[in-house]
Amino acid sequence: LLAWNVESGGNDPAVISEQLAAFQGYDVICLSEVSQRSFERYASALSNEYHEIHGKTGRADRLQIFVNKDRYDLLDNRELSQHREHILNTGNHRSPLFVRIKDKQSSQEMIVMTNHLARGNAEFRQQQAAGLREWARDQNVPVIALGDFNMDYDYRTMKGNAAFDEMVRDNVWSWLAPEDLIDTNWSDR
Repeated sequence: LLAWNVESGGNDPAVISEQLAAFQGYDVICLSEVSQRSFERYASALSNEYHEIHGKTGRADRLQIFVNKDRYDLLDNRELSQHREHILNTGNHRSPLFVRIKDKQSSQEMIVMTNHLARGNAEFRQQQAAGLREWARDQNVPVIALGDFNMDYDYRTMKGNAAFDEMVRDNVWSWLAPEDLIDTNWSDR
């Protein structure tokens, strides 16, 4: 599994396409901050070996998922703007995008979801995290969530922000911490 925020406003789609073409062995690739103009370009870079699903929400920055055609059947895909009373997109954000897939050999079904939660609105991001937790609780197959959660995990304190706490509350989700924690989120400010 691979999750990658390609930073649509600051990337060169040709370079991203080259890098995607060089990736080998991934069954699912989840991209965030994808320009609508780049959907086809990125799909072409993967030589039609993947089912391609992309979101329709998020203005200029959207979500895209690729699923290995040889290994998985694509059963369903959707964007989630709301789950029960939980609002996940007020119309100004990206709705979480998910695929339900089935392994062709084992017949195991699972859901893979990609997200890009609200950056500039901590209260709404916390609401999104609670909604995703409750949505996952209601699923009947394993769910893997990838993406840009903007949960500001601090490697010194080993804690995330309030949205992180909300997401992992009740152990509905398990955070798989990387073996090597590498801080890839910083600002030059």
